[in-house]
Amino acid sequence: MSETTSVPFSGLRAIDEINARAVTKEGLEELAASIASRGLIQPLAVRPADGGKYEIIDGRRRYMAIARLVKDKTWRKDQNVPVLVRNEDDADALESSLAASTVRLPMHPVDQHEVFARLADQGRTVDEIAASFGLATRTVRQHMALGKLAPEIRTAWKKGTIETETAQAFAEHANHEVQAELYARLRKEGPYALSTYRVRRELTRERQPADCPELTLVGEEAYLAAGGTISESLFAEDRYVDDIALLNKLFRELITAECVKLRSEGWAWAEYHEDLPRGGGHLGLDGWRSWDEIDEDRTQDDEAEFTAEERAQSGVVVMVNYTGRIFHHRGISRPDFAEWADDDAQVDLEDAISTASATVPIEESKNEGSVDEEPSPQISNALAGSISEALTIAAAETLAKDGFLALRVAVAALEARSGPARMHTSGWPGHRCQGARTFGEVFKELADVGSGPLMSRFAHAVAGSLDCRFFNAATGPDEATVALRDALLPGLYCTAIREQFNAADYFKRAKKDISIAALEEMEEAGAIRSLSADLSDAKKDELAELAATSAKACGWLPPELRHQAYELILPDGATQRLAGKDAAGEQASEVAA
Repeated sequence: MSETTSVPFSGLRAIDEINARAVTKEGLEELAASIASRGLIQPLAVRPADGGKYEIIDGRRRYMAIARLVKDKTWRKDQNVPVLVRNEDDADALESSLAASTVRLPMHPVDQHEVFARLADQGRTVDEIAASFGLATRTVRQHMALGKLAPEIRTAWKKGTIETETAQAFAEHANHEVQAELYARLRKEGPYALSTYRVRRELTRERQPADCPELTLVGEEAYLAAGGTISESLFAEDRYVDDIALLNKLFRELITAECVKLRSEGWAWAEYHEDLPRGGGHLGLDGWRSWDEIDEDRTQDDEAEFTAEERAQSGVVVMVNYTGRIFHHRGISRPDFAEWADDDAQVDLEDAISTASATVPIEESKNEGSVDEEPSPQISNALAGSISEALTIAAAETLAKDGFLALRVAVAALEARSGPARMHTSGWPGHRCQGARTFGEVFKELADVGSGPLMSRFAHAVAGSLDCRFFNAATGPDEATVALRDALLPGLYCTAIREQFNAADYFKRAKKDISIAALEEMEEAGAIRSLSADLSDAKKDELAELAATSAKACGWLPPELRHQAYELILPDGATQRLAGKDAAGEQASEVAA
């Protein structure tokens, strides 16, 4: 028999002999806050003891939570506690405690998150919910975001199709339609596509990180004072600029003021390098270089070296480095901008040098072989940096699906001094996906993970450490990056890199001869129909559009991105290895042998 009554808290005690659950302080603060807010919802199960006391059979955590409230003086010692009195000996009481601990079915995390979302829908504010359950407001927002995930994502999470971290990545975007569309698209690509890294990257692709050079230069305080806002990631340490247009406006105002200041100092002109014509160049003290290839290390010229006459005959290129610092490249001579008014116009290097006011020796070509051999067209360093970001993303996506190669990469990175993977820190910030949990939490969780899922998690973690970017177009990716690229699974990598490579942007920014060379290469391989017209007579924009369309159709890639097994896709569906890739193919055969 049992009866429900109430007894003063001071009349209760908890002993180990009849309690099946071990003592733990985990979640005790939240439970105490809930009891303080709503009272004790479920009575404690107790049995009579000596001296008019009662010993707890079931409810020791609730008892400990109330004890904390008593210590904080928010609950009186003589305040009554509802109890269910049972007359049981030690064995019976221990059985009851075990039964209460084992048959009670815990709520699935998804169900808990949904309740928080429902509380918000019923009018409870974040602060009210946080106070009721003793949680931080950030934690409540996390619960609410997860509880409001698109239904198909919540279902997949409950079934174990996606991991908790992946669900958190989806929750970073509040729009259900966006969540659902991305989930459906990635699901079609296969289970590996539904990775935390991939989801986070897809949903933050268009967002501007708060550590960008523009905000660093403008200053966060100035941006916020102008009405801008910054969003924080719910499940990571990332922060994002919400009003990119406002930030760009403030950034441009600073750059304009800097150019005005320089012109007031006697320089004939001062321009931000992004505003200079693409495909042009400058002739300065260190020779001829593209606008995109101005090296910061070369720009620390002492203004005192320039006379008033020299300033009146030359100008300054204003640049901003990745840390958000303005620097200058002074003493630049250039042809009249009218020569570049038409994007089709090309600046001839020898003509520009012969008409320049100063004669500067030109570095001899580093290409070996016959002097009559045509040099390969060269992309800019800035464009090299852009396409190598695509290389990093595609390599990471492919590596995440190859656990044993990831193991090789990790061992090499840990034992070597340098390389494309960095075990000591995150990789390229553009695809960094570091969780908000502590090492101890993840380490404990991994103890119950099987070898297969563990290897998959390992591969994804190593993939997030990659940084394959390079900014020297002349040398391209280094030897280590090439070795990693060519070791990736060919089919997966080629699919990933073709998705990442932005052909329209590439040919729009590249020189005209890059488009011509690419089209001729595609034509020679039979990937596109014969080009009857003389390409040199076509306008640059027209060539760029034709090259981009053709490249997308046949899977053409810049040499820097090509896997050793790279082939063009012919119109009939067959594939064709490009001339010049035979050496790589032979090397692959030798390695296989």
